[in-house]
Amino acid sequence: VTECADTYMTFVSRKLKPKTLSGYGQMLRLYLLPSLGATPIDQLTGKQIQAHYNRLYAEGYSRDTVRHAHIVLKQVVDHAFREEILSANHPDPMRFVDSAPPRDPAAALKRAEDDLEHDTFDPKRAWTPEQVELFQKVTRDDRDGQILLLLLSTGLRRGEACGLQWQHVDLEGGNLRVAKHLVMVGKTPTLDTPKTKDSNRVVSLGEDEVALLRGQKLRQAQEEAARKAAGREWASSGDGYVFRTLDGKFVHPDSLRKVLARLATAAGIPRIRIHELRDTYVTLMARSGIKMELISKLVGHSDPAFTMKRYRQIQPDETKAAVLGLSEMIERSRKTDALTKKDVDPLSGDTGPA
Repeated sequence: VTECADTYMTFVSRKLKPKTLSGYGQMLRLYLLPSLGATPIDQLTGKQIQAHYNRLYAEGYSRDTVRHAHIVLKQVVDHAFREEILSANHPDPMRFVDSAPPRDPAAALKRAEDDLEHDTFDPKRAWTPEQVELFQKVTRDDRDGQILLLLLSTGLRRGEACGLQWQHVDLEGGNLRVAKHLVMVGKTPTLDTPKTKDSNRVVSLGEDEVALLRGQKLRQAQEEAARKAAGREWASSGDGYVFRTLDGKFVHPDSLRKVLARLATAAGIPRIRIHELRDTYVTLMARSGIKMELISKLVGHSDPAFTMKRYRQIQPDETKAAVLGLSEMIERSRKTDALTKKDVDPLSGDTGPA
């Protein structure tokens, strides 16, 4: 399995982005090869793989970790079939393997109860409009929080904001272009192309966002002048970037987590992950009546259904507003029926202009 994995990684190294390739290597190195690597590929069985996944769950690894490991292993096995390392009539060891965790009824009940505790950390929770307002108040004058406000108001990915350069910002025209993406490959920050073809896009800016970026540009000039006047060291690695550190370096994408946690705590609102700022943007836009097709384009997706499923979150006040009592449902149904009958010609059955 190790040899097949090496062959596969060499094959895809010319096709995958550096971060994706690094992630695949990590999955193999940490979660697959220590247990399965010495097994001859033609002796690898579904039973053996399933037992390995069950051990990973028993050791406390998450569903996402096992699922990602499963995806990588399946690609290694598929590659072995394509390269005829495994013959075409060889049983596919991945065919009946399930990467989902074994069901534990007691644990499932406990998770269901925990999910109803609103004061617990929920990585899938988008902020409500009221919570966004509280966040705005504490972040408006916070130097390190400006990038978070831009994420929240444009739906940019953190790597897109960290990699944003002034040459791609048009303050007069009120837009910015997503042309680069700053990602971590292992522990090395790497400037790469946007995540997908649709991620390469132009994002229109509102008045608030233009004002934010104008303020950011002024702040940068003042900070650089003050630091150089004081004779303090100034790094050039952040030159040209919209967001950079006090000593002139570009902003490390992982550093945003601590800033977000600090500001959310100061605002007295639930802590969410950086990527949930994007969820919040999509949810607020959808609540505002913007069509999902347009929202999907704004966040760099090609499929509105994916945007809806992955990012749009129905919030408690929305469900409460939609609930009708039985009597009200009956009354509304009668009114709808009456309107429908008015629009139908009683002789021909054709609908009128309404």
